[in-house]
Amino acid sequence: MLEKIPERNLNQHVEELCSLFQEGQIERVLLEVESLLGEFSKSIALYNIKGISCAHLKRFDEAIKSYKKAAQIDPENPITYFNLGVALQDSGQSAEALHQYKIALSKNPKYLDAILNIGTIFQEKGSFPDAISYFKKALQIDPEHPIAYFKLALTLQSIGRLNQALQNYKIAFSKNPECFETLFNIGFIYQEKGLYASAINSFKKTLVLNPNHAPTYINLGMSQNKMGKITAAEDTFRKAISLDFAKSPAKANLGYLLCDQGHFDEGINEIQTAVALDKDYLKIHDNFLFCLNYSPDLSAEEIYAYYKNFDNLYSKNTTPKWLGVQTSKKKRKLKIGYVSGELSRTSVSRFIEPIFINHDQKQFEIYAFAKVPNHDYITSSIKSHCDGWVNIDEMSPKDLASKIRDLGIDILVDLAGHVQGNKLGVFRYKPAPVSLSWWVGFGYTTGLSAIDYFLADKTLVPKGSEHLFAEKVWKLDHPCSTVFRPDPNTGPVNALPALTNGFITFGTLTRSIRLNDRVIKTWANILKKVPNSRLIVNSINFRYDEMKEIFIEKFKKAGISRDRLDIGYESPPWNILRKIDIGLDCFPHNSGTTLVEHLYMGNPYITLADRPSVGRIGSHYLNAIGHGEWIAHSEEEYVEKACDLSENLENLSNIRQQLRPEMNASPLCQEKEFVKHLEQTYQQMWNCFLARKS
Repeated sequence: MLEKIPERNLNQHVEELCSLFQEGQIERVLLEVESLLGEFSKSIALYNIKGISCAHLKRFDEAIKSYKKAAQIDPENPITYFNLGVALQDSGQSAEALHQYKIALSKNPKYLDAILNIGTIFQEKGSFPDAISYFKKALQIDPEHPIAYFKLALTLQSIGRLNQALQNYKIAFSKNPECFETLFNIGFIYQEKGLYASAINSFKKTLVLNPNHAPTYINLGMSQNKMGKITAAEDTFRKAISLDFAKSPAKANLGYLLCDQGHFDEGINEIQTAVALDKDYLKIHDNFLFCLNYSPDLSAEEIYAYYKNFDNLYSKNTTPKWLGVQTSKKKRKLKIGYVSGELSRTSVSRFIEPIFINHDQKQFEIYAFAKVPNHDYITSSIKSHCDGWVNIDEMSPKDLASKIRDLGIDILVDLAGHVQGNKLGVFRYKPAPVSLSWWVGFGYTTGLSAIDYFLADKTLVPKGSEHLFAEKVWKLDHPCSTVFRPDPNTGPVNALPALTNGFITFGTLTRSIRLNDRVIKTWANILKKVPNSRLIVNSINFRYDEMKEIFIEKFKKAGISRDRLDIGYESPPWNILRKIDIGLDCFPHNSGTTLVEHLYMGNPYITLADRPSVGRIGSHYLNAIGHGEWIAHSEEEYVEKACDLSENLENLSNIRQQLRPEMNASPLCQEKEFVKHLEQTYQQMWNCFLARKS
């Protein structure tokens, strides 16, 4: 027991306790405080020291009791209410913490730390306007406070006001140039804005301040990849992997990079390891399932096994959110909800916009649940044809599921699959009585048995392959299961280039991940068999020289010299398409929108019917316009068909002039007819649900 200390020496003893606390002797501090409180039971300083010590040991209940005792002794001391707020906030009681901070603020209206903590709570709750208001209030009190600028910038960044966020991060960094988190966030915003050179510069400066910050290495690698610095990006990702923290996202990004170069075995292995390291990181699992479809070696059954595993992890034991909603059999308007992050001018929008435009709004109510980073004229067009539009950018899957239920959506349609920005998580809650995934957004099963149907046709999902889908396959009784609206800027079809060139030009507009060794070998065989022929490869992946050289070397190993290749990037691609005589589709994962654009510009293409859905996209379009003769069923037949098509220039020229009229007259471009058929399908699905329910 300590000797009795005269009251006049209490302050000195408090200083000694603070020193012990700084030395980490927390348990000793608590023992001595308890001893002193027997004599000095009215000392708010001792109760605050006890509270701080208990909170440091995460004994929050004791800390809260101690602070409340201090507040009873001196109800006007703002520090006690602030400390109480911190303990409550750290223990997860943010609402009560907010109340205590406001009491502290009422005692001292310029209590800067209380203002900042209030703003932080609002920020964490998603009450961004309130958070911004408090951070600005903090800056009125102290215009030099770097943390206030940082927190304000973080909030602005959360709501997409990137330019204002960047400005405030820069001010924060000028006030505290040792804060690597500020530099990191500056780099992150540059990356989000597509200013990759500036992002790289910021990330490199961040690593000077913190050489072992794995997230900086990961984002540096991502920006290097976007700049076409493939080797540097790979080295950066491997450096991130060597650090203990954030190994999962580092391995995932390395895997994506390797797959883009055609190194599927190693790439998929890296992503699979990343998934195993962090099973709760849904974004990595999404990308893993996305990349699997491009593997030239895995069988359809092997790929589907991974999707089943995904279902077992994330889709089982979900309680439908729509239970309890009245579903009368009385004839009424059906409410159709579309969930997508692609409701703007993207390659997929040419298939989606016609659906919204042609829906019969006398018979259906149409809702869009959209994550749209770039609002443009396509967004405006789609929005104008909706009865309801919900911005889902900041909504959690659970909150979105509740919103869908509250709106009484009858049929919920996924338009994204596992592509970036998807909201598949919401479907696990079964927020609507009927749900389906339409192949046009992703091309294959979502893997979620919580979704009722996969909407396709008999070409995409041949008889006998239905077991490779988690959903029940619903095949439209229609020549195709989508409709296409050509871009109005494509311009006219030109004359066959070979007539003036004197040689055949083959071409593809596809991402590098589709150009596996099987594809390159097949295309090389075509070029060898067709004298003087050339090959155009156009994709954003080939915007920079390093990736070009990687694939030029691959063709060189297959016996094709550099002078027969034109690899690069041009967008929009209409002038590139005008240089091509015959299109070449990829496999086992076919191309998508670019195939229809080939046809619209008069270019026939050869496709290989491979795996269900993703390997039958090219066949789907050709069957829809009546040109199934360009579908091959083996790599040898693929080469033969390409060579045969190249032999008769007069015939090829006639095809070029006839393709656009044929396509316009085909079911692929009959918007009203297709949407009417789609609406009948929705009604049939609803009738099936009512029959099961009765």
